[in-house]
Amino acid sequence: MFLRSKLIFLCLFLCVTGSLMAQQRQAAYTYSVSGEVFGGFIIKHRDVIGHLIKGHPTGFRVGLYRYSYGHKAWEQRYGYPTLSVLLGYYNLKNDQVLGRALALNTGLIFHLNDITRSRNDFQVHLGFGLSYVSKTYDKDNNNKNNVISTHFPWSIYLRLAYDRQLSDRLKAGIAMQMSHFSNAARKLPNLGLNVVNLSVGMKYALSDARPEYRRDQLQSRDFDKKSYVNFDIRIGFNEKQPIGSGRLPYLAMAAFWNKRVGVKSIVDAGLEGFFNFAYRSEIENNYPEPATRPDYRSLSVMLGHELVLDKFALVTQTGVYFYKPYLPGDWLYFKIGFKYYFNQRLYASMILKSHFAVAEVLEYGVGFRL
Repeated sequence: MFLRSKLIFLCLFLCVTGSLMAQQRQAAYTYSVSGEVFGGFIIKHRDVIGHLIKGHPTGFRVGLYRYSYGHKAWEQRYGYPTLSVLLGYYNLKNDQVLGRALALNTGLIFHLNDITRSRNDFQVHLGFGLSYVSKTYDKDNNNKNNVISTHFPWSIYLRLAYDRQLSDRLKAGIAMQMSHFSNAARKLPNLGLNVVNLSVGMKYALSDARPEYRRDQLQSRDFDKKSYVNFDIRIGFNEKQPIGSGRLPYLAMAAFWNKRVGVKSIVDAGLEGFFNFAYRSEIENNYPEPATRPDYRSLSVMLGHELVLDKFALVTQTGVYFYKPYLPGDWLYFKIGFKYYFNQRLYASMILKSHFAVAEVLEYGVGFRL
């Protein structure tokens, strides 16, 4: 069931990201394919994972890229971003405990310089997808693996890259990438795996076509200036201590104000309420006497920002709890994820909530605006 839900959400994410560059049939795009090899290292972000690091991970990636030329206003504003789909193979250099990994990611590439006038291309990539890890935690057969507990964790990457145009169809490139593998605390243990690597590769254009870059909407400042009151509900699944206690539902509700303050930005401010039933189970295990048990529910105030990419938005939020009887030391939380606006009133979201570097849950939500 959970694998099926992950595949559904991955397919939705691929479709949503692709729609950013494919909503006008008359728009002209070009494509290229790529291949690259890489080597790197696993970050020892906790002392308790040091025993897992036996060498320097190596692997390769193949990719498909779609280049935009400004047929939509948002493409012009962001310097003609590129859509990528990458399939990567990772040899984690610890076959007995970590095994091997595959990652299928879709990503958006922002060009840091003016690619319309230069053969040099400096880029930043942000990607998200699903991965497969061959070895996971098992109480009886692989209890040393304290970083990955599911065969199909999520995969997120941040990538800095440089490409040089060698000919009409050929590019050479170098990139530094950090990939994170995690199931977002859906099952324990979940310390996560962070792999940093340096890659070299080539890209080959599938055609000689070079459409002209459009600039006719570059100065447009036409956007919805109305303020909205938002209501949304989000669900997730969580496991807390002890390991093996099972996944339990998570529910969050929010009421907040938001307003678009420019062609690229929406600001959010409001209230959130959280009902993490895995915390309730953990409390019952830690506090045998019912009268001594703290409330598992919590309330917060939230501030956020949405980076608008057509109907898609990159969401960042931070919140402060004003009611949190259980684990009050975790008074601050952060969120990062995405929204997709079906229209001015309805949207869907997928957002990771964490307390500093510790993931709490991946929220799947729907909401409406008044």
